[in-house]
Amino acid sequence: MDKQKMTLKEYQRSCICTVSVMHQLAISIGAKNPHHFARIFDEMTGEDTQSSGLWRNNFNGERPLSNKQLKRLFCIDNKVKKLYIEGPCKLWMAMWGNPSELISIIRGYSKCFSQMPLYAITKEVSRSIRESGEGNKTLEDLVWSICHYRFTKEIQPLALVDVDRYPVTQASCAWNLVEICLHDKFIMKELNALGVRGGIAEELVRIESERTCKLSMEQRLTDLNIPGFSVEFSWEEAEHLEAFVEDALSDDDAIDSAYGIADMDEDLKEVIAFSC
Repeated sequence: MDKQKMTLKEYQRSCICTVSVMHQLAISIGAKNPHHFARIFDEMTGEDTQSSGLWRNNFNGERPLSNKQLKRLFCIDNKVKKLYIEGPCKLWMAMWGNPSELISIIRGYSKCFSQMPLYAITKEVSRSIRESGEGNKTLEDLVWSICHYRFTKEIQPLALVDVDRYPVTQASCAWNLVEICLHDKFIMKELNALGVRGGIAEELVRIESERTCKLSMEQRLTDLNIPGFSVEFSWEEAEHLEAFVEDALSDDDAIDSAYGIADMDEDLKEVIAFSC
């Protein structure tokens, strides 16, 4: 992909995806380093990429894979494009996917029934992950926790729960679950093997920092009793969200947003009902 056609954030994310793909492919073919990977790749395809060091910058995260490179890698693994777009266990979808994709992953967790109400799934899976011992968590647990956190952060940023008689936002509880997974030895080992532990942690911390800064600002405005400002959720206002999105975004973006809102409408009502 061409750097000039991406924003800086998109370029950085593409580099993270690239590093993960290259490490997964290296593991699958038994390569120990970029030079060794190129040699095995050349033997399998009849090309000569070793002398040019074609894959070195991709392994190092200095350059994202181009479309031409992805087509070349398809010759040794036909799942490479899916790995690049979705990530291991759909990690990239959890990190950067839209709300409908988040709900799909939340409902698709292997240890629960997708027919369960959404609030029941989040309660049961959160409890299960918290109670699992050190080293017993999986990459799927991290992916689910990220989806749960991002969905809660966007839909219920100010909803409160009691934790030892103290009110805490549900988003903060969801973030704590992400932290638990990030500190798990098995998950750390998996992310290290993919070469993306630092990049993933940095991106998630950035997202959480933005949330807490925004929450702090909103709380300060509320304390000052600024006229016209409200942090309370209004379902009546939410029903007009689609029209608001269409006014605020381009035509194409508005269409995409409208589809996303329609897809998650029932689950949204379910979540709001549970939090009230």
